[in-house]
Amino acid sequence: MKVSENLKSENGFLISKLSILIQKDLEIGLADFGIRLKQYAILQLIEGNSKFNQRAVGEILLLDRNTVVHFIDDLEKKGFLERKRNPEDRRSYFVVISKAGKKMLEKIKPSIDEIRKAQLSSLSEEEKTLLNNLLKKVLFSYLQRS
Repeated sequence: MKVSENLKSENGFLISKLSILIQKDLEIGLADFGIRLKQYAILQLIEGNSKFNQRAVGEILLLDRNTVVHFIDDLEKKGFLERKRNPEDRRSYFVVISKAGKKMLEKIKPSIDEIRKAQLSSLSEEEKTLLNNLLKKVLFSYLQRS
């Protein structure tokens, strides 16, 4: 792919292009498991926290309400998560990963690890750590301003 010199120095373009390519690789890898990337992200998010409702999932993953509902409905139909009534607010439900959802994450993990390893294969371990730290710094700084 030919890219002009101007764009090669434009961080926004580079991050955007890289994000698209990374997501594409992950979507292809997850297709074998019958799950989409955003559904995988939802399962990963709720795996470690049983106190997220649908609104919180959407806010954290930057997804609109309709998209969240669609993906959560599908994950629930597949048996990967459950909605549990919030005892403090009967109108609200927590989204909780099920045993089947945990098993699916365990099954997916080796494939995702291989994809991520390939995606960053041109970097040393030190560079991978630096990249991760820089991305977190920029992201969290940006989120604090929003």
